[in-house]
Amino acid sequence: MEIVKLAIALVPVSLLLCGSVVLFRTTQSMWVSLQFLGSMFLGVVVSAHVCEALGIFPWMLWGSEDSIGHYLDLGSALLV
Repeated sequence: MEIVKLAIALVPVSLLLCGSVVLFRTTQSMWVSLQFLGSMFLGVVVSAHVCEALGIFPWMLWGSEDSIGHYLDLGSALLV
């Protein structure tokens, strides 16, 4: 069930990232750059949750409070 939720979350994030890439390539302003950067960090958050749900990179100790994966997810979420 978790995989279905993540797949549903991955669709709008992917669309946002693709739209930000297109906008960044056509209009290079500070606001477009910030939108592009924010969408990349949001993509990292969703990717971290996908990796956690699928058990990818077990050495990152997904789900543990003091793990690299936790801080990667937290740092990306704060930067969004």
